[in-house]
Amino acid sequence: MKKFITILFIFIASFTFAQSKVFVSQNPFGTAGDCAYLVDDDKIFESGNSFGSSKGDCIFVIKDDKVFNSGNSFGSSIGMCYLVKDGNKLFRSKNSFGTTTGDCVYIIDDNKIYESGNSFGSSKGDCLFVIDGDKIYESGNSFGSSKGDCVLTTEGEVKLIELLTILKYSN
Repeated sequence: MKKFITILFIFIASFTFAQSKVFVSQNPFGTAGDCAYLVDDDKIFESGNSFGSSKGDCIFVIKDDKVFNSGNSFGSSIGMCYLVKDGNKLFRSKNSFGTTTGDCVYIIDDNKIYESGNSFGSSKGDCLFVIDGDKIYESGNSFGSSKGDCVLTTEGEVKLIELLTILKYSN
């Protein structure tokens, strides 16, 4: 019986800890503050509490390189397309299915996220964020050569498209 309970506990724990967490930074150095978002199975949830131990409502569902608004609180259905990632660029979607892209929002270059200089994404604007491991910093200058204050800290694996969606949604 003891063996069964141990195996059951490990099985339940594997599902509980499979989600990644995104924390709002508590200070400029990146100490994790309150958990803001949970990322689980290509879905982005609001955190149900400041520790990230429970999920709130699902806000986005990711299918390939498209980000859809969630159709319900559980993320079991998709709503309208919100963003489309094309190579190293992130575009707003012009239609519900994400088949037509609108204005370019972000351009990604290595570990730096730039604002787009124009609607087509053919030129970079100012550097907005610098990614350094599990921490996301505001850029210290428009070139991205220095880091400013830490704004988000991640725990677990968060894909780039998930991170970009959270940054766009938070700004």
